Amino acid sequence: MKKIIGILSATALVLAATSCASTKAESKPAEDAAATPATEAVACINNPAPTGDVLLLDSFEEGNYWQAVGDTWDQWGAHNLSLEAETTENYATDGTTGAAWTFDEATADTSKQATFFCDALVEVDWSAYKYAYIDVKNTNTEPIELQLAVQATDGWTWYQTESQKMGIGENKNVKFDLSFITKPEDATLIKRGMFNVVGENKGGTILVDNIRLANN
Repeated sequence: MKKIIGILSATALVLAATSCASTKAESKPAEDAAATPATEAVACINNPAPTGDVLLLDSFEEGNYWQAVGDTWDQWGAHNLSLEAETTENYATDGTTGAAWTFDEATADTSKQATFFCDALVEVDWSAYKYAYIDVKNTNTEPIELQLAVQATDGWTWYQTESQKMGIGENKNVKFDLSFITKPEDATLIKRGMFNVVGENKGGTILVDNIRLANN
């Protein structure tokens, strides 16, 4: 169902890495001999909410139209790591219901993609919009990377954005530029919308809500 809406904030990304060298056993004891593993701190995204003409694509108030790929695409390539896509009342930024998307661990020996998709989009013509937005609560113990992808026209042409890294906690108004759909005519018939958790991670769950299309 279409709905005109609007929400506020500022984006930040902080990378911190520390390490130190150990000394040889035969040397005198060194106070800094213990090596500190490199760590990465990633701030949560906190973008301003879109204003003006905003289309509510989904806020999970009328049921669940999203699925986890699981093993259904195995015949076309590597096993997808998505496990479950369910509605939840534990997180909502529009209304009272959001979604919980659960994915398996991604290692060097597995695929690096967990896909959650919708084939029943309330709007299939995205040509009037420049951006997509989603609210994401990262409930895991590490940052995760998320990308938006679509399949367009009867040819099911695949397009995907660069991934965005999200900190632990709530990431508000995560914004994807729709110019990744490089053929304007393809934006008029979006057959499938998808969000992919990508890269190596320990697996877990993200809570999502308030998926929108907008022009700012």
